[in-house]
Amino acid sequence: MNAWFRSAICAAMSLANLTAWSSPPPPVARHAEDDLIRTLSSPDWHKVDDALDQLHDRYSNSPNATPAIRKLLFNKRVQRKAAHILGEQRATLELDEVKVILGFLRAYDVNEVMDALKILRALQEPDAIVRKIVADILPLLKDPETHVVRDACRTLAVLGNKDTVPFIEPLSKDKRSDVQKDAQDAIARLEKGT
Repeated sequence: MNAWFRSAICAAMSLANLTAWSSPPPPVARHAEDDLIRTLSSPDWHKVDDALDQLHDRYSNSPNATPAIRKLLFNKRVQRKAAHILGEQRATLELDEVKVILGFLRAYDVNEVMDALKILRALQEPDAIVRKIVADILPLLKDPETHVVRDACRTLAVLGNKDTVPFIEPLSKDKRSDVQKDAQDAIARLEKGT
């Protein structure tokens, strides 16, 4: 009887765990997301920054905050974080929103430029906007910073087309072997059309 009792308790606990994992989130969780989204319009940028972090950590797959996050692209204090989150969401943005991210490409901070390139290659944009993005990235192929050139090649491999290959080709013979490899990989991908 003791073994049967233990088996029954284990079965009940397993069923409870399965039920807990398959249940929709409680309404309180949704309310918390709504509160965080409302906080994004706060005049206190510290609160906005914190709300962005929490939305990203707790609700990263939820599209509910996307419209509010898109507006934050125009808030200088949090625009880079907003852009990063939108890139991770693979969002589709309007041209004026994309131009904000393209502005990061002209930063003096190498990390900011590289972040912008990663964000841009993650976005899902229509062809007309992609052509604008590609045109703004092409000058980075001549950047003195190796990491910027490499990330430019990687981003062009995703966003470019066969017409982009002639701009990348000189880098396939670059004296920096890592630049050569990224350029060759980009060319191969663009020539395949993938």
